[in-house]
Amino acid sequence: MIMNHVYWQVGEVKTASKMKALHLAGGDLSKIKFYYYDEILNNKNFENEPPESFEQLAIERCIFLRNTANHLVLWLSSGYDSNTVLHYFIKSGCKIDEIVCYTRDKIFDSEYNTSLKVAISYKKTHNQKCKINWFRLQLESLEDYYQNLKDDFIYQPGQNLRFSKTDPTSQLHSHYEIRKFLEVNANTRLDIFGTEKPKLLIEEGKWYTAMPDNNFYYFYSDAITSFFNDAPYFKIFAKQAHMALKWFESLPEFDEALLSKVQSYDQEYYNRWNVACGRVPVINKFSVNGWSKHLYFNDYITSIDSLPYVQFYQNSKIMKYYKTAINDFKSFFKLNDLKNLPNLQIMGLKKFLKNVKK
Repeated sequence: MIMNHVYWQVGEVKTASKMKALHLAGGDLSKIKFYYYDEILNNKNFENEPPESFEQLAIERCIFLRNTANHLVLWLSSGYDSNTVLHYFIKSGCKIDEIVCYTRDKIFDSEYNTSLKVAISYKKTHNQKCKINWFRLQLESLEDYYQNLKDDFIYQPGQNLRFSKTDPTSQLHSHYEIRKFLEVNANTRLDIFGTEKPKLLIEEGKWYTAMPDNNFYYFYSDAITSFFNDAPYFKIFAKQAHMALKWFESLPEFDEALLSKVQSYDQEYYNRWNVACGRVPVINKFSVNGWSKHLYFNDYITSIDSLPYVQFYQNSKIMKYYKTAINDFKSFFKLNDLKNLPNLQIMGLKKFLKNVKK
């Protein structure tokens, strides 16, 4: 599967699979290029901060999305990003046709109780016609995924190494509950995800905003639309980068180490960083300080949301398929431990913002 706008390239080969790209490059990251709407962003100037306010751009984005699709679907968690999207849809007066909330089977998940209450409140107060879909990702839902793909699962577009496949990146293609659910209004729906905060870099005394594959590769799928980082609608993309930059430079203790720390979801700065990026406050205590990021978003078999699936399937064929693929991958790259593999980040396009303040 090759997308026109989001892909990896090794030599002349384009692929939507990062693992395939790693194999083609023999593990040499310097041979891999990651593309995220480069044909659009190459021609955009990020150096000049858009003069519009963040609120104005967010409302314009809501209006644009409302005029784009007949059936708008917001995937709502208890986190900052998706709740900010909902906030601006309310302010804009544009209606959301459907809100989706979900939780994971047999896993402590603090988010869904909050997100479901917020969705119900939106329906009651702002749009009684809004459909609310809530469901639980069942442990058994991985059965057909691994049975059909076997150990080739590792080369599927957008897939990482997490056994449970419950991360937002892969769940749309891994769980039968969601695949069946997406078939409804398939030709008219637009599914909105509230991701991500801008990625900032400092190189040789210059600020850049960057498109690393670990942040952007899930947009290879036409099934997912980013509210904040949609390249064709780049103004809000650039605006939040400048907002974050100014906040970082306002911190007396700021240095490059702190930049890396904060963008790795440091709990001490998590709330302030989100607010600096234009996000609205949230009420769930696990989301306020980013606790859920560290609980659920590790890309390996030992992640907290993988463990119940691992236990459930420990003696099954699908666990054998998973382990075969992992062992082959470890052998190819001569790795003893895969925990750092998700950090093999391939940096895509970088856009200059400004010189670092002396």
